[in-house]
Amino acid sequence: MNEKLLGIFTSTLGIPASEMVDDLSTANTAAWDSVAHLNLVLSIEQEFGLQFSPEDFMRMQSLGAIRSLLAERGVA
Repeated sequence: MNEKLLGIFTSTLGIPASEMVDDLSTANTAAWDSVAHLNLVLSIEQEFGLQFSPEDFMRMQSLGAIRSLLAERGVA
């Protein structure tokens, strides 16, 4: 999961994988705007074969939160 997820973040936000930390979030990353957020969520859904609820979408505000949500869904 980690490599795939970091690849999605890198391609969507243009941030190198070496800068990816769990506290990377919408609050501290200028490239992570509302359009980028939608693209991230859609890419994650497609890559992992998942569908997120509106509540999940709102929870996904940091890399750490997304990792936690994927772990809850059984994505290893």
